Amino acid sequence: MRSAWSSILRRRTGEQPGSSALFRAAVEQIADFGTKKLGFSDIDAASIEELLASHGEELSNNDLLNLEQETASEEEEEKDESALDNAETDELPLRGFEEMLSMVEALKQKVMDIDPNIHRSTQARRAIDDVFFTYKNAYEAKTKVKSAQPTLSKFFQPKG
Repeated sequence: MRSAWSSILRRRTGEQPGSSALFRAAVEQIADFGTKKLGFSDIDAASIEELLASHGEELSNNDLLNLEQETASEEEEEKDESALDNAETDELPLRGFEEMLSMVEALKQKVMDIDPNIHRSTQARRAIDDVFFTYKNAYEAKTKVKSAQPTLSKFFQPKG
């Protein structure tokens, strides 16, 4: 798409994209902003023009393969992290979750009972909920796995 527009621009104006005075002035302003305001000492107009020119080039087959490999490795890392998270929650016993969450509820109730300032106690309750949010989600996920739907054959077993 870019190559089509740049060829149209060349035919229309007779010059390469990026060779106009307006373009050079904008690049100079970007370089000045980067060095003066942001503190990047290694930015100059030539490096900005080089970066802009590189984005106009087509990707080679090697570039596409490298990009695909990077994406695949990132997806593998995400899968490994999620598997690690699941393994960590499997180590925590269900009884420990229940005990901890009941203590959290007792703490929130104690805060409401002790503090007469409703706004402050509500803020404290929210903060406690935020802190234990991950444990509550892990508990809910674990109880969903444990409480599987009973099969139909269970209802038709003879009483004994």
